[in-house]
Amino acid sequence: MEKRIARDSRVSREAEVLTFEAFIDKIVSDLADICGPEFEVKRVTAIKNNSVELNGVSLREKGTLVAPTIYLEPLYKRYIDKEVSLTEAENDILRIYKAKGRPDLDVGSLFSDFSKIKDRINVRLINRESNKKLLEDTPYEEYLDLAIIYTIDFSDFNGSITIRNSHIHYWGITVDDVKEAAEHNLKNTDKVIIKRFGEMVNDLTQEECSDIIGGLMYVLTNVNYAYGASGVLRVDKLKNLSKKLGCGFYILPSSVHELIIVPDTDEIDEDCLKEMVVSINRSEVSREDFLSDSIYYYDCAAEKVVVKIR
Repeated sequence: MEKRIARDSRVSREAEVLTFEAFIDKIVSDLADICGPEFEVKRVTAIKNNSVELNGVSLREKGTLVAPTIYLEPLYKRYIDKEVSLTEAENDILRIYKAKGRPDLDVGSLFSDFSKIKDRINVRLINRESNKKLLEDTPYEEYLDLAIIYTIDFSDFNGSITIRNSHIHYWGITVDDVKEAAEHNLKNTDKVIIKRFGEMVNDLTQEECSDIIGGLMYVLTNVNYAYGASGVLRVDKLKNLSKKLGCGFYILPSSVHELIIVPDTDEIDEDCLKEMVVSINRSEVSREDFLSDSIYYYDCAAEKVVVKIR
């Protein structure tokens, strides 16, 4: 493969710009020729969060279980913008595969045994209504108007895998086994963080009346700033913050990656909060990162989160 990667990238750019479908077909065909018979190269279509459909190419060396998928939408945009030629795009894919496809970690061996991966199981919060198709074959638990799904963290492999019903069957376990492992890992993680808004984000709130609440905001996320909204499930963190503030607080779904916390004071206008959430979701948050337009509330007396405004 080393020799095959070294194709000449200094070729002239294509005179005719390919459509996205033609681009994918050409990529798959060329990579199959480049990699040879010892590799399986195929097109992959994936349904991601909020029913976002992504198209990619999967490369797997025969005899291995690892088959990284490289999604092609970003590369196609660079191709359309004439930042890369088709050949340069193909070489980029091969370089990504080299980085992702042959890790020191034996992902295949780990994945075949539930006992070896249960310490890597995480929870992830997604919008239940927008993910009906995804949830058809994904074990999940309802949480407020959202859904909790489970993923396997392969950060040392630069990725994660969403647990599907087929995985449960393959491992010969139950959904409760997955849930128990995920809850244990969430409870014992030190990655959930809550910080003052100003410490983490600059110049984000330009909306009307943000001057009233901007100085009061906190952000709940994780140390990786990725899918940190699930930190709201750490009720101990919420309880400690409520004690510190001396009141309950509103929880605004900024994205699947973070939540904004606003203490409940006399100055807070709930309509303003709703307008801000909707505005940010429409203007700042990508479709795939969208979590919810609802406003949530931590009730310190009941010590639980409720839906305040749908």
